[in-house]
Amino acid sequence: MEETIRFAKNNDKGQMLDICRNVWGGRDYLLTSIDKWLEDENGLIAVVEKDGEVRAFSKLAFVYKKHGWLEGLRVKEEHRGKGYAYLLTKFYVEKAKKMQLDSLRFATHKNAIGSIKSGLKYGFEVKSKYYSVLSNNPKQLPQKNIIKHSNDYQQALQLMQNVEEYNLTEGLYFDMHWKFIPITEETVKDLWTKRRILVTEDGQSVMAYKKEGDDVRILFYGGTIQGVQDLLTEVIRQHKDFEIKTMLIPKSKHIDTFIKAGFHERDQEGIDKEPNALLFELKF
Repeated sequence: MEETIRFAKNNDKGQMLDICRNVWGGRDYLLTSIDKWLEDENGLIAVVEKDGEVRAFSKLAFVYKKHGWLEGLRVKEEHRGKGYAYLLTKFYVEKAKKMQLDSLRFATHKNAIGSIKSGLKYGFEVKSKYYSVLSNNPKQLPQKNIIKHSNDYQQALQLMQNVEEYNLTEGLYFDMHWKFIPITEETVKDLWTKRRILVTEDGQSVMAYKKEGDDVRILFYGGTIQGVQDLLTEVIRQHKDFEIKTMLIPKSKHIDTFIKAGFHERDQEGIDKEPNALLFELKF
């Protein structure tokens, strides 16, 4: 029997979870997010099925207007290397064309060879590279600036657009689970409404962050070296018992600040010379 690609159903949940159990040493975010996926009316989850067995799956999300986001490509361990990543990527590229999307994007680890090969085969190009880092016990660094929540989302937007990191990321911020979201009035207003944007009192530095359950992530940062250090310390102070994650921008002047605070790549000390997170894009 040939493989078939179909949209996921609620009763696929058990098999999808089984596929995720050994991903990232049992730390796959989908183990706690699969219900949200299946309930998401703004996303499409496709599975590869053969002989009644779900062998692979991934999701197409719509994070901003006519831009699609591919995420969560998972292949059952014993079926890797059989071309299922290619099948799913091809399926979504064709779907995106029919929906007249402007682009598709996805992010993956530099060691996720299957995802990288399938993306390159169907025309995706590396848009940018980052260091995905975290700290279980970050260090609070000396503070000089007074930190406050932004009281005006338009000023927050202007500040984010004026810092060097806006150009280095091509106007994106890092959301949960390796999503990259355009910095716009709409997306910044959403962060601001939820009190997720901190600024220094001198108005020169900004940091956006998010907390979902036990997951704390710094979404964007920029400004002076001291300002970002002070903002980072404030986030650490507020979440001292949590693991904090972020993406470091290779050409940013703030990498040393995060390293001094104890951020590192997972399962190792420090960061490698080569960035470990790749952002791919396919424009139509």
